[in-house]
Amino acid sequence: MGTRILITLAALAACERTSSKYCGLHPMDYLNCAAPDGALVGCTGNSDCPKNLPRCETGQGLCVQCLDDMDCMAPTPRCDLQGHECVQCASDGDCGPASRCLVNGVCSNDNNVAYVDTAGKDNPECTQLMPCLTTAAGLKTNKPYVQLNGTFNEKGGIVLANGTSVTIFGTPGTSYTRSDGGDTITLGMGGTVGVASLEITCNNSTGHAIKTGMPGTYTFSQLTIHGCQFGMLVAGSMTMTRSKIYSNSINGVTLMGATHFEITNSMFVQNGGPGNDVPAGGVALGMGTTGDTFEFNTVADNFVKAMGPNVAGVACPGMGFTAPNNIFAANVGVMGPNSTSSNTTPGCDEGSLSSITDAPLRFGNTTTPPYDYHLTPGSSAVDSDTMPDTSVTEDYDGDTRPRGNGWDFGADEL
Repeated sequence: MGTRILITLAALAACERTSSKYCGLHPMDYLNCAAPDGALVGCTGNSDCPKNLPRCETGQGLCVQCLDDMDCMAPTPRCDLQGHECVQCASDGDCGPASRCLVNGVCSNDNNVAYVDTAGKDNPECTQLMPCLTTAAGLKTNKPYVQLNGTFNEKGGIVLANGTSVTIFGTPGTSYTRSDGGDTITLGMGGTVGVASLEITCNNSTGHAIKTGMPGTYTFSQLTIHGCQFGMLVAGSMTMTRSKIYSNSINGVTLMGATHFEITNSMFVQNGGPGNDVPAGGVALGMGTTGDTFEFNTVADNFVKAMGPNVAGVACPGMGFTAPNNIFAANVGVMGPNSTSSNTTPGCDEGSLSSITDAPLRFGNTTTPPYDYHLTPGSSAVDSDTMPDTSVTEDYDGDTRPRGNGWDFGADEL
């Protein structure tokens, strides 16, 4: 019986590799798929091959697109050795010294990126050699990406019109502040917008760091937001990962209405205050659905006014929603039926690690800004998550999960 099962499985695997779906995705895997019309089979050297398939893979005697990365260039700079075809980048190293691997595996260049630098000068193109000075000039190019470099302090902040689709990202160490009062980044309705790799602050602690008044599709990654009244107000569809929202005086993040969300590997700490009458000092997830995700986050030391349904940690959607694999610790404010150790909506913390104090978690530094909520040896969160979501394979720093003897709760994997 065992032999028959193995033969069946092998046959199924072979069928999968020769199926029309597989071959459509791997058209140059001639070992398993038929060579396309015009492909040369039986080559002995590169001189036997045409321009569109310039390399000879002598092991199979087939003309292919590439044998290594040196055969490829942007926008497909990496050689997939399984199908011997040039594909999109996987890391900055695939793109060369003056380029970065952007969202969707695209290498940055003057055609797709508007470069903005605090040492630049505004011009119509905002190229890498002639970067613009202001974010507004970069956005006017209508390129899909705007790269910021430096310490920005701009009057009026960043305002995106309705329907704008763009990704704004910073080089390492880049920060952005609105020089006058008000919301720092305002996103219009109906756009597809990404904001990544930026430190965002507010002047005189006024307004939101990021505000979206109407629905859109938003992706936030590797952000540090602090020093505002409110960290973020978002409507529509929101993905957030590897971000830190801290020291915002009223609230960390509020999702409006039925906003859908996928929030992982982020820290929401030291937000709010004991006098603030808001749904949550840390994160208010809105209505949401049971299909939305709030996992592997650290929510600690947030405050809210002790009254009504307010919670200091996370206000979750209705019955049936759970937020597993998180750390909820030392969130203060709610009295009565919601005053659990996690200080979240009842039932929200199922499958997470909750604590009334920070002590068992052994965070790096919870007393002085910018605060450090990485785990240290001896933390109760380390190796103790016995039912993790194994689809989350990295942590706040991009380190691989799991490390050590098991999975850790919260944003950091020690």
